[in-house]
Amino acid sequence: MLKAKLYSHELKFIIPVGTSRGILKTKPTWFIKVFDQINKNRFGLGECGPIQGLSLESNDQMIDKLNEVKKNINDLSKIDLSLFPSINFGLETAFLDLKNGGKKVIFKNSFTAGNPIKINGLIWMGDKDFMINQINSKISDGYSCLKLKIGSNDFNEELSIIKSIRERFSSDILEIRVDANGAFKSENALKKLDLLSKLKIHSIEQPIATNKWKELKEICGKTLLPIALDEELIYINDKKEEFINYIKPQYLVLKPTLLGGFEKTKKWINIAENNNIGWWITSALESNIGLNAIAQFCGNYELKIPQGLGTGQLFSNNIESPLKIEVLEFWKSSKKETIVTTSGSTGFSKNIKISKQQMENSAKSTISHFQIKEKSTFLICLPLRYIGGKIMLIRALISKAKIILYKPLANPFEELNNIIDFIALTPLQLFNVAKNKKNFDKIKLAIIGGGEISNKVILKLQDISTNCYQTYGMTETISHIAVRNLKNCNDKTPYKCLNSISIDTNQNNQLIINSEQLNLKNLLTNDFVEIVDNGEFIYLGRKDNIINSGGLKINPEILENEIQKSLGSTNFYIDKMKNEKLGEEVILIALLNLQLESLIKSINSIKDKNTRPKKVFFTDEFFYNGNQKLDRLKSKKYALNLNKSYSLAKK
Repeated sequence: MLKAKLYSHELKFIIPVGTSRGILKTKPTWFIKVFDQINKNRFGLGECGPIQGLSLESNDQMIDKLNEVKKNINDLSKIDLSLFPSINFGLETAFLDLKNGGKKVIFKNSFTAGNPIKINGLIWMGDKDFMINQINSKISDGYSCLKLKIGSNDFNEELSIIKSIRERFSSDILEIRVDANGAFKSENALKKLDLLSKLKIHSIEQPIATNKWKELKEICGKTLLPIALDEELIYINDKKEEFINYIKPQYLVLKPTLLGGFEKTKKWINIAENNNIGWWITSALESNIGLNAIAQFCGNYELKIPQGLGTGQLFSNNIESPLKIEVLEFWKSSKKETIVTTSGSTGFSKNIKISKQQMENSAKSTISHFQIKEKSTFLICLPLRYIGGKIMLIRALISKAKIILYKPLANPFEELNNIIDFIALTPLQLFNVAKNKKNFDKIKLAIIGGGEISNKVILKLQDISTNCYQTYGMTETISHIAVRNLKNCNDKTPYKCLNSISIDTNQNNQLIINSEQLNLKNLLTNDFVEIVDNGEFIYLGRKDNIINSGGLKINPEILENEIQKSLGSTNFYIDKMKNEKLGEEVILIALLNLQLESLIKSINSIKDKNTRPKKVFFTDEFFYNGNQKLDRLKSKKYALNLNKSYSLAKK
């Protein structure tokens, strides 16, 4: 006998995004969990996430229909779901997940085996500067295909943006798609499409509003710019073949959530291929649960062009992607290498290939350094999709430890009930755990990595029994390669390298790392250091954070330390923005709970006036990535978009 449970979740956009239908700040979604009463731990999970104003169903209808589904989960034939495609999609996903063991493996194919899918970079509507900044970011991140949302701004301005891209990148290097979401009027659409075609655009999605078949047929027949149908397909239930033969589009854009699931999407693919029509699959603002299922469905096909699966990074409160939790399967498999994603805390994340032997050597190095005994108790509260969580789990497996898993939250636990021999924390987690110092009575050894730790928190650690060490490392070094004891430490307390690690610096004092065990040969980091002894160094800051203001090289981390000592708070950070005169200028981004007067006083305490921040931007929240590191880029974009600023240029 099957049972079902329902969960609702409001996804929050990191930055409000513009479409031809308006600005989106949040998007509600629902999850359906299906399980057998005999084994409740094995369950299938599906997402039902309609888009208000686009999907057949409205958000107001969802609750009643989902409760009806829950009540009749063992006999869904009693329910009419013909007008609820997102629920069909969620149910199909949940049942396939349950059938495959409840491991979030919906389809078994090359993608779930680790082969990546090429995707386009999505550019949202906004003013010219906003769109150009997005474009520059995506191009620098390595995308070879961009999809631009158009139709809400002045068309000539949108055209000029695309022209500026084409002046820099030819169609051989960069593919450009545009999506009008039905914004063009039928009477002038061909003229606009003609202007776009001269810029060698790959295709345009849904140029005019839906249900204008006669006009759409004429446009598809006359334009030189290939037409991709998107929203139009949502309303076609019957006579799909007749519709395609009448309109004769060049491409179909398929969104399983809006079409009613994978089986219905398959029908559209078959029709497209039978009529020599191209197609690609696109997500529709799902969380990672739905996106995971759609990406796996894509893996069933031999894909020839980039797919539209790049919406997973839009939300500040996304669900952790199930595809990332594969370290155990990899460790037990015969595979020798895996792909690990960097955190992207200072810009953009990237994929790195590392070997099983490197991971094993790294784990054993930590076990040896701290003399961790077999059958110790490990508490793991780091996300397993990043190297810190993966290596922590492998350390536990190698040392035959008892493993306690906690959700990787900013505050992973209020109170501990077990004695913990070894735990790894991020600085943000440490800050929250340190609020209740009794927690440390049950922790013997803690390592903290992934960012700077405030002096205020370090001070709290001085009178506890827990051995606390700050680590230095990165994904490229397969977790940490050096540690420093946080007891009786100060800014000049050096990091000590683990065995098998040798270090050097280049002429710019950037750290160079070598290790035969980790297969690291002259790894040049972006970190400035001072080597104080053989195998010991003092961390000074990051090269990619350096601000070049009028030729003056400013280290933001030094400024942050100066301000923090005076302010007594870490609810701020130093960043930069463009300045016509100086090239770059120093700015300070602070949470709203900080008083402006106190900030100004602390800023004025900086001895070198030329390095002081020129503007303060207030924000109601900072964003952190899945590894609990401050995401400076997203936080800055959000703060600048709020535009709650105060100029200090003449202060």
